[in-house]
Amino acid sequence: SCLVKPSDKSSEFPTRAYLAAMSVLAVAVRFLPWKASISSRHVLFIQPDAYYHLRRATIIAKNFPFYPTVDRYMAYPFGAEPPWPPLYDFIIATVSLVLGLGAPSERTIQLVTAVLPPVLAGVSVVPAFLLVRELFGKRAALVAAFFAVMMPGQLSYSVVGSGDHHVAEVLF
Repeated sequence: SCLVKPSDKSSEFPTRAYLAAMSVLAVAVRFLPWKASISSRHVLFIQPDAYYHLRRATIIAKNFPFYPTVDRYMAYPFGAEPPWPPLYDFIIATVSLVLGLGAPSERTIQLVTAVLPPVLAGVSVVPAFLLVRELFGKRAALVAAFFAVMMPGQLSYSVVGSGDHHVAEVLF
């Protein structure tokens, strides 16, 4: 298994259970303020950059797999190259296309944009564990997995409704 070294088979299940619990905890903690962002009628983002990601993801989802290489709404009157590479917006668009069965609604794209950061934060617990285990051993890695859940910087950029790409940077 990639999560546990071969010499440590007896603790394989507890380690996986711990990582699963930390991942679920990471997502749950980040969903606590969901009422501030998601209502039955609207999705409000807490960071302005999220609206730009939403715009690009919507364009990609509606014209998949094409994406805008020049944004005419920037640097009037000629437009400009978007400030971010398109991978994060492609992820939002692709998940939206899958959930929307090939034709996602605006609401679906908004919800994916709002929910993706907490999900990526939950997933990032595993690589944090693996990296620290490789460098410092299993005990330090178990602590690192917990800190991956609660680190203030990571937490602030990955709550529901943040919609920005910073949590994906940490994961990748």
